Amino acid sequence: MLHAICIEEGVEVFAPLVAALAAKGWRVGWLELEAPPAIDLPLEAALNAGAFRAVAVGGNRARALKSMKGAPVLADVLREYFKGCRLVLVLGQADLPRLRSRAGEWDLVTAGGVVKPLSTVGLVRALGRPKL
Repeated sequence: MLHAICIEEGVEVFAPLVAALAAKGWRVGWLELEAPPAIDLPLEAALNAGAFRAVAVGGNRARALKSMKGAPVLADVLREYFKGCRLVLVLGQADLPRLRSRAGEWDLVTAGGVVKPLSTVGLVRALGRPKL
């Protein structure tokens, strides 16, 4: 079960939530919308030459570039890149619930504008359910 939630703040704000989810063995993804990927010239050159995907690996990291025909579709990106994640924090604008930090706790704003205040424990519990 994958939950995607829009955010407006940086990764440091969500570190306690990520740590709480990791303690349960759950994976968290980070997706930035409208952010151009960092240019890696050899990978970019491979795509320009017609490669479907170009990947570089080393140490404990991997970087992948993939050409897309047209604008990305959020559901497709979530399915392809975040399989196995319980939560994907989406930095940018999308038709998703929104999560804001509030004095060490959280406000989950539904699509209808309803604000649900939650502690980190309460939010982790909610992420264990099929629907937030």
